[in-house]
Amino acid sequence: MIGEVRRECWDRLDHEAVVPWLEGSRVFVAPRTEIGRCIFLSGLYEPTELAWLRTILRPGMAFVDVGANNGHIRYSPLVALVLKAA
Repeated sequence: MIGEVRRECWDRLDHEAVVPWLEGSRVFVAPRTEIGRCIFLSGLYEPTELAWLRTILRPGMAFVDVGANNGHIRYSPLVALVLKAA
């Protein structure tokens, strides 16, 4: 039921929206993008990569997302939460 409602909302979305993301953070999702659709509908995008990052990142480490296009949507919120604990 919730999935159906989200799908219907996504189909009508014509502007950026703020949605819940990792660890209580929130991100903007752009309409008509694959990344935005996945995050809006399921709350996930590349969960395996995010889980892997969580296992290797430690407070105080540096992280550079070289070549990030839409990566800031996927990785930066998690990385910032993990690394700010330093």
